[in-house]
Amino acid sequence: MVVACQKGLKLSQGVASLLRAAGADVESLEGGQVSHLGDKCSIDTMLDMFGLKTEALSRLALVVRAADTDRLDLAPQARPAPPR
Repeated sequence: MVVACQKGLKLSQGVASLLRAAGADVESLEGGQVSHLGDKCSIDTMLDMFGLKTEALSRLALVVRAADTDRLDLAPQARPAPPR
């Protein structure tokens, strides 16, 4: 598990410490939140940084990228739900 906060300091490090004490395998993201790089959004950057390459994560990243960049043509799942 990876915990991130805006600056990558006390908040994420504290949460990571609490989760480790509860038995979780967790790291805090140094430097804070990862941002967009070119046409990639934060999830793409994080997956690349941590070397996380699975089909499921790639599909999830596509949906998140579509929603995050307003490129709803990339994944129909990224479209907002109609109002009830």
